[in-house]
Amino acid sequence: MKKALVLAGSRGIGKAVATSLKNIKFDVKALSSTDLDTSDIPAMEKFSKSSDNYDVLVLNTGGPPAMDFDNITKDDCMKYHN
Repeated sequence: MKKALVLAGSRGIGKAVATSLKNIKFDVKALSSTDLDTSDIPAMEKFSKSSDNYDVLVLNTGGPPAMDFDNITKDDCMKYHN
């Protein structure tokens, strides 16, 4: 059986993708942002070293929270866009 990893797969579009993959007989692991913070590079590196191999990776991590452009800080850019 092929395996798929869906990041941000606990609700919305990510959950729909995870469900669709399950319907076509994929073994799916769907993670939420509480399972894995994709803006935390060390956490991502640790996860990638300790996780299984997957046939499909869905990067559905979305973006930063909505905010006025004038209020975006350098720290916001570092966290959400790097």
